[in-house]
Order: sequence, then structure tokens, then C-alpha cells
Amino acid sequence: MAAPTFKSKTGKKGKPARAVYLQIGIWHNLKTGRIHIASRDKRFKHTTVSNTRGSKRYHPNLYGKLKAVLLAEGRWP
Repeated sequence: MAAPTFKSKTGKKGKPARAVYLQIGIWHNLKTGRIHIASRDKRFKHTTVSNTRGSKRYHPNLYGKLKAVLLAEGRWP
């Protein structure tokens, strides 16, 4: 298994690299309708994103992008 994070080696337009790539897992919970985001990196806490207006975790843009990934991988119900 790969490390949960790795740093970029080069930055844009000759600038120092600042990005860190985090390996995550995502899945859809049929009961709640939320998409869960988790990592094996202990610094990243498990979280969710919702497509339900009024929810504290409501983020339709991110939800749509994560859903597209799950659909493309055959992991959407």
C-alpha cells in the first residue's frame, strides 16, 4: 500500500512546490445519502459531504464531483 501522502516535486512557473497529495477513500452511504471521505493518514479526520440543502455538510459542487468518480468506477448505487 502506498503512503497516505506525498509532496509535489515541482511548483508552477518555477515557484517552490507547495502541494501535498493525500490518498483518500470515498463511498456513498445509501441510508444517509452522504458521501464519506476518509484517509489512513491520522491527521485527516473522516468527514462527509451532503447534497441536502440546509445541511451543515451541504456542498453540491464537491458532492457532484465525488459522485462522478464513484459512478465512473461503478461504485454508485
